[in-house]
Amino acid sequence: MHAAVSERTANAVVERAVGLAFTARLDVRDRDAFEVATVGTHTLRYLAGIDTPLVKGDEITIAGVIYRVIDRPQRLNAHELTADLAIV
Repeated sequence: MHAAVSERTANAVVERAVGLAFTARLDVRDRDAFEVATVGTHTLRYLAGIDTPLVKGDEITIAGVIYRVIDRPQRLNAHELTADLAIV
């Protein structure tokens, strides 16, 4: 099982240096009882088809906090992707 997501979830406006801002769901990640450590601090869930796709290493800003995409975003389903983030 992957890292559990806490009840702290929020809709967010994601701002980037390149591309248009978009809305997403930002989840705070917790440690799973069976997992040694979690590298990412947050998970971003967003709709596919944003004007400039997120890639590993991108820095984004949400509510004045800068996050880095720490791995290649993964397809969740036909319409959504998730990206693991770490606070910079």
